[in-house]
Amino acid sequence: MIIKFLQSVDPEQEQVGSQDPSAIPGESSAAAAEFIDAFSTPDSNRVVAAYLTEGDYRLARMIVPEMSTFEDYEDWLDFRTGVFWGLEMAGFTVNLVPVDLSEFAIWRETRSIISSISALDRFARFRDLRAAHE
Repeated sequence: MIIKFLQSVDPEQEQVGSQDPSAIPGESSAAAAEFIDAFSTPDSNRVVAAYLTEGDYRLARMIVPEMSTFEDYEDWLDFRTGVFWGLEMAGFTVNLVPVDLSEFAIWRETRSIISSISALDRFARFRDLRAAHE
């Protein structure tokens, strides 16, 4: 099962919502359409998401354009915490995985993935799966 939650703020309305991304007008709809991909297996309701320290958040703002949507690290944490609380209230377990931005940049470029918050979360899931098999 794949569950999608809106990852970015709608730049037109300056609000977070779960509207259909194809209905968002404007040139920045690609950034507004980034989602957290919550992956659930039949025997687990576990969601893996990227964790960034404040220093890593500052660096990530340079390589992930949509991070500029957030005023500062606290704003980023507030948004992410709200999303994760919602997932937990829905019965999911959220596992935050620290992301090394240099490894993320290499992973992203070798796979031709656009730098985004959703890509950070996919990389965290990739790291988590790799660590589980080592």
